[in-house]
Amino acid sequence: MSEATYDNFISAQHLKDLSYCMITLATCLTAVRLAIRAWKRRFWLVEDIAVCLAWVCFTAMTIGYICVTNAVYRIADVANKKKPPYPEVKEDSLFLLKIFFPNTLLLWTTLWLVKFALLLQCRRLIDRRPNHIVVWWIIVALTSLFYIGCVVTEFTSCRSLRAWFTVGKLHVYDTH
Repeated sequence: MSEATYDNFISAQHLKDLSYCMITLATCLTAVRLAIRAWKRRFWLVEDIAVCLAWVCFTAMTIGYICVTNAVYRIADVANKKKPPYPEVKEDSLFLLKIFFPNTLLLWTTLWLVKFALLLQCRRLIDRRPNHIVVWWIIVALTSLFYIGCVVTEFTSCRSLRAWFTVGKLHVYDTH
């Protein structure tokens, strides 16, 4: 069996530039949303708070990825034998693990906050229809359970949290 090859289709600098653009875009869209709410004098509805929290989580997650971009590319080059191992490879690997763990939680939280913001907006649209409200509550309950499931599996997908933060020890449970 041949060894898998790996090519960087985007440079580290381009990835960072894209991340900065995404932070800027998210910031502009969030600011426009809040400005429209203020202009219409309907400021700080519950879904606006959810969107602002999603923006905070997204920004923190993206900054985390910006911080590890260079290390990811260095480790990928070593793993694909493009460059020889360097003295700090273990420290870089540990740094990646320490950033990726909270970033996964931030990703799930960002996505679910946006979902809840949309659900809250839908709630206001169907407020006068009792049959739809029941369905809405079922969807909210399922969405909440799925989010809880994502968070729980983040902590339980590895044999131990210590293994998460030990280079070379990250193994998921065997399925056999």
